[in-house]
Amino acid sequence: MTSANIGLAMVAALALATPGAAQTVYHYGFENLANGTSVVRLDLLTGADNTERLTGGSVGTPGVDVSGDFVARSGSKVYVGTGMDFVLTDPDCCSWEGVGAYVTGGAAITATAYAWDYDLADYVVFGLSQSTGGSTLGTPNFKLEFGSFTGELPALIVKVEFRSTETFAIDDIYYGGTVGIPEPASWALLIAGFGLTGAAMRRRRGLAGQRLEAWR
Repeated sequence: MTSANIGLAMVAALALATPGAAQTVYHYGFENLANGTSVVRLDLLTGADNTERLTGGSVGTPGVDVSGDFVARSGSKVYVGTGMDFVLTDPDCCSWEGVGAYVTGGAAITATAYAWDYDLADYVVFGLSQSTGGSTLGTPNFKLEFGSFTGELPALIVKVEFRSTETFAIDDIYYGGTVGIPEPASWALLIAGFGLTGAAMRRRRGLAGQRLEAWR
């Protein structure tokens, strides 16, 4: 294989690894939802079937139908409960590089992020869980964040669980990633492409060695 062909193989590997749609960072509040809404669905990829879901709580307005101790970071509504899940409906398809949320509550709030194990077809813990560490009722908008939104350390997050022994509130969620970072299904194509390139280079070196021995 010539140097030009090797270069083309590398370009092909990168082309195959290009995500189906560019990723950006999405921010979401709850202003457009009716109070009492329990399942919040968010579309990440336009025109795709993949959808984000926030479940386990319900939308409310502090001081109206939920405790006035919860303060919305943006707008006037929050999402309240004791156990909430922010999850992708199709973890085989896509993932987030980063996920974050602003939380308030009278007891510690713990968040745990998960990646998707393709061999086990199951969730696996991504890194260490994060916690507010104690009461945050008087200090609203404590941020819990996983992964990276810069593409420097691509994460493959597909689910985040929020848990507390008392009712707490989420008042903003942000998630997504940087344009150009391959999604999980694309990493395999990228690796395979470079593997073929490496094999071709090794074969080329082997043939060159054989010619040298023959010349001697």
